[in-house]
Amino acid sequence: MYLKKISLKNFRNFIDEEEEFEKGVNVFVGKNAQGKTNLLESIYYCAFGRSFRTKQDRDLVNYNFSHYIVRALAYSEEKGNFEVKLIYRKDRGIKEGYINGVKCENISQIMGKIKIVIFYPDHLLIVKGPPAGRRRYLDGQMILSVPSYYHYFRQYNNILKNRNALLSSKKNNGIWVWDEQLALYGSKIMSRRIEVVENLSKKVKEIYNNLTEGRWILEMKYTPSLGDITPAMGEGEISKSFLKVLDKNRDRDERLGFTTSGPHRDDICFFLNGRSLKDFGSQGQHRLAVLALKLAEAEFIKENTGESPILLLDDVVSELDFEKRQLFFKMLRDCQVFITTADLWTLEENFLKKVYLWEIIGGKIKKISGLREDC
Repeated sequence: MYLKKISLKNFRNFIDEEEEFEKGVNVFVGKNAQGKTNLLESIYYCAFGRSFRTKQDRDLVNYNFSHYIVRALAYSEEKGNFEVKLIYRKDRGIKEGYINGVKCENISQIMGKIKIVIFYPDHLLIVKGPPAGRRRYLDGQMILSVPSYYHYFRQYNNILKNRNALLSSKKNNGIWVWDEQLALYGSKIMSRRIEVVENLSKKVKEIYNNLTEGRWILEMKYTPSLGDITPAMGEGEISKSFLKVLDKNRDRDERLGFTTSGPHRDDICFFLNGRSLKDFGSQGQHRLAVLALKLAEAEFIKENTGESPILLLDDVVSELDFEKRQLFFKMLRDCQVFITTADLWTLEENFLKKVYLWEIIGGKIKKISGLREDC
């Protein structure tokens, strides 16, 4: 899969920009606050129907205007050429999505049409931040690669909302109905998460090992809040275990007014040479772990969908030393890549021979050169 064209009207600091991109590695250079991250945000927006930087759509509208329009023309082996378009009107608070010109009944229909993997500096919190960030990461990745997951995810969260409302009302009449439904969909989510984390862990281990030339071993482990869930258990067994925990914790849940166990409370742990990466890892090791995770994510999406995702890498190399930058760039194969940087010196000359260079100044995108074969 690759992005052929993007059109931006009144999106962040882009007033009226339209650019066509190449299949390979596209590097965008520019000083801070010129629009480099805004460009990546617009591509992400077309993939998920939301931003990775703000929850408010109105924040994305250029302050001189009342609406924005974002259009992305992409190509996939399965669909051929297809277009995703989003329109938001600030004065009415209405967002509309279109696929090939047909209006979506719900913005969620856009999710997963354009497959991407993004690295953004805040993603270091995947490793060292609270569990909620790791759950959001895992859920977002699975929505792109596991077709049934989004349905189970939405059903579970709707049921959880209803159960919590009943708990907070201090009326537990009929709560068993929500318990059964929560256990049903919760077991589907957990069984798939366990499978995916096991798969990602194998890939992350190999990639991190290569990036550190065999000196370090990085592993991931899914840690359910139910405690006794194992990879060998099927959905039925997980569901029964979940029901037992819900029954055991009911008094506490009623006292607190919310559900204290389930996939909405689970976590993912990272271990470097057997020790907690969160507790003992350095800033550089955290960064390298997230990069390895993103490359593993790209491999996983390709395996499960047949499509190589688009890689969006925001300021990805600024803290990597020369050797690790070289090793990392060697792994950028088979995917269309968008890299932002403030300084071209962070990209090795040999790597620059294989990229398309762009410059972004004040919301204007300009191609500096085509494929650099003469460096």
